[in-house]
Amino acid sequence: MNAEASDSDLSACHTPTERRNLRRYQLEVAVTVALFFGLTFLCDRLVGHTSGFLKGVVALAPMIGVLAMLYVFVRFVSRLDEMLRSTLILSGAIAALAASVITFAFGLLEGADIVALPMTFVFPTIALFFAAAIPFVRRCFR
Repeated sequence: MNAEASDSDLSACHTPTERRNLRRYQLEVAVTVALFFGLTFLCDRLVGHTSGFLKGVVALAPMIGVLAMLYVFVRFVSRLDEMLRSTLILSGAIAALAASVITFAFGLLEGADIVALPMTFVFPTIALFFAAAIPFVRRCFR
């Protein structure tokens, strides 16, 4: 165990299995992010040249990368010990609630024609709140 790392530190890998799972997760995330950006780049070029049902399929194709990221994350969390799993689940709940409140507020503002928020900002907002919530949740479990 690393002397500087606390028991609830997500980067602290205590066993060879945990280190292997973290390396595997990092590789899988890198692949799924590359898949997402590759599909986004490709579909952005193709969507203007399609129509009808095919246009919808092309526009939604980057979701393959997003769904792959979701699968990789859920599989990673299922392999964690109980403390780390609880930290991530509670952080995810806080992130979802915070993003819900913010997007609801923007919906009200949009209804009043004050501002418009594209729906593509929701997922990055959740990710931002998720990352911000982790240190606070760690303190709760100390």
